[in-house]
Parts: sequence; C-alpha cells; structure tokens
Amino acid sequence: MERSSSPGKIHLIGEHAVVYGKPAILAAIDRRVFCSVFPSKGIRIFSQGFGSLYSKPKDCIDFACLLTKLHECGEFKRLFAEVRRSPSASLKALAGKAMLELGTEDGFTCKIKTQITPNSGLGSSAAVSLSFVNALSHNASGKKVRDASLEIEKLFHGRPSGADTAVCQRGGMVWFENRRVTGLKFVKRKALLVKTKRESTTGELVSMVRKIDRRKREPIMDEIASFAKEMRGAVAKNGNGKIMDIFNCVQSDLRALGISTEKTDSICSIVRSNGGGAKISGAGGGGNVICVHDNLRLLRKKLSGYDTEIVSLGERGLI
Repeated sequence: MERSSSPGKIHLIGEHAVVYGKPAILAAIDRRVFCSVFPSKGIRIFSQGFGSLYSKPKDCIDFACLLTKLHECGEFKRLFAEVRRSPSASLKALAGKAMLELGTEDGFTCKIKTQITPNSGLGSSAAVSLSFVNALSHNASGKKVRDASLEIEKLFHGRPSGADTAVCQRGGMVWFENRRVTGLKFVKRKALLVKTKRESTTGELVSMVRKIDRRKREPIMDEIASFAKEMRGAVAKNGNGKIMDIFNCVQSDLRALGISTEKTDSICSIVRSNGGGAKISGAGGGGNVICVHDNLRLLRKKLSGYDTEIVSLGERGLI
C-alpha cells in the first residue's frame, strides 16, 4: 500500500491577479487530504466528502480523454458540466487523468480522507490531486507529480495558475509569480476562517473576471500586485497590523471585480469594525473569508453566528 498526504492552502493575497502573471502569496495550512492506494482488478475509490467510484480502467481513461479534448478546444462550460455531473464523475476524471499522465492502465483501490471542505477556496482539489498522484505513482519525481496534478486541475478549473499546486506540494509560505515559486521567510501565525456557501465554481469565477473590460480589470490587478509586495515584508515580521490593513484594501479590489457576496461583505465589515482585517481567500463567490486580528478568540466570539475555525499558516507540504 502507498500512502500520501497534502495540505490545503490559504491565499493570503493575489487571487485572480495571479492568473494574469501578477504575484501571489499563499500559505499551506494545518488541514490535510490523506490518500492510500493499493492494487486491485478494477478502479475503486472510497472517499470522505467526495463520494465513491466503481469503474473499469478503460472507462476512466476514455472519460479523461474526452475531458482533455474539451479543455483543448476551450469548451469549458461543457467540461465543467461533465466533471461535476456527479461525485462519481469527478472521481472518474481524477482517476482517468492521473492514469493518462502516469502512463498506467492498472487497476487500483484508493481511500481518500479529507479535513478540507470541498469547493471552499482552501485548495481541496489541488490537495486531492497531489496526494492521489503521489500515492498512485509510487516513486515518481516531484516534477512528475506536480505536472500530473496540474493537468488534473485543468479539468476542474480550466486555466489554473498552478499556485495552489505549488504551495500544497512545497508547504510553508510561497511567492508565486509567472508560474515560478519561491519560498518565503515568514513568522508562523494563525488566522480565523469564516466559512460561507460557495455560489460559483473557481473556473466559472475566473472566466467571469476574464470577461471584465481590461481597462477596468488591469488597474485593479496592478494594485493587488503592489499590495502583494507589501505583504511579502509583513509576513516576515510580527506585522499583524500591516497585514490587517492590506487585507482590508485588497478586499475592496476583489469586491470591485464582482467576486464578493453580500454575506462576505457583511463578515468583512464586522471584522473591520472590531479592529481586524479580512478578505476573500480563493476565487470568491462565497467560500472562506480569512481574518487576522490580535485576539482571534475575541474575534471568533464577535462572529459567533458564522461557521468559523482557527488554522495555522505555513505548515508542511506534500508527504
């Protein structure tokens, strides 16, 4: 049996802007996905939070070939509909694309356990893809695992930047720019996550932002990039105050892109009024709001009507 696990991630800054070559800072968190794989005749996947799959290797591979063609043709609407038709379809895409990338047709059984809520902006799909490929590939190189995982991500998100895959594999905190990843010096800290229901998928939100007139979009992306440079210095110090200020400014930019929601705005307003900083973490459309405050327990009480959890930032990567 082969085992592997990957952390989820938090987008400290750079959501959406990273798709346009701007820098982003991401941190691995202390919530993980665990995969164990062992040989079997067919394909069986049992997962916590993602459903289950019983299939044949050829059927999984054929499905992945269809999805790959849809991606290559830019037919993202149909692609996302096929992948998300059911939990088993998503798992079939995961298995088939991994097999294509790794060049295997052998059957296997996989068990997946997760501490990360799917479709919440915490890098669930990147963590699943990495841990799954790493367990299935036995002793493949880190580059092979990363490349295969990113190809899987394309089926779920269209044109992912690769940032989630990079930080989940490496761990810690990373500076991601133009598909290049650099580890950052950082002071380990905690943050409060406030969970809300996602109203759109990452792929849909990325496509929506891409349709914004570039004369409006580009100045916003440039401003987010400028704040990312300030954040780089802040995370290396005990700079909670600076991080709070940056969060609040960037949230205004993300709201201008149309990816915030009424509930997200309400949460951020409560945090600001109590002396903290808050912003969307991830693609938006709901999902998680990340909050920084000098007293997270107090802030959590102020947000008692919401689903919250405290997470550690800068955790270990893929193992």
